[in-house]
Amino acid sequence: MTVTGFEIARTVFCNSTKTYHSDVAVQRESGVTWLHCMAELPADVDPQVLRCALLGDALRQMKRMPEIRLSDQLKLLATEIDRAG
Repeated sequence: MTVTGFEIARTVFCNSTKTYHSDVAVQRESGVTWLHCMAELPADVDPQVLRCALLGDALRQMKRMPEIRLSDQLKLLATEIDRAG
């Protein structure tokens, strides 16, 4: 299985918790996995830093999914995060 793309949607910042919340779609040849991701960053954070943090949270969550963690998908996701950072 191969990761073919990402989509970060509906990103909101919660002032009370100083946390960004976003829906992240990881697109694969076999379908799409939607994840609710969070990042504790300041409100004025650079968008690229926020993107990397949200993709990092997606990677963290996917590592816990038995149907995904044993595949090469996580390597591709980690490479994308490294490139973005």
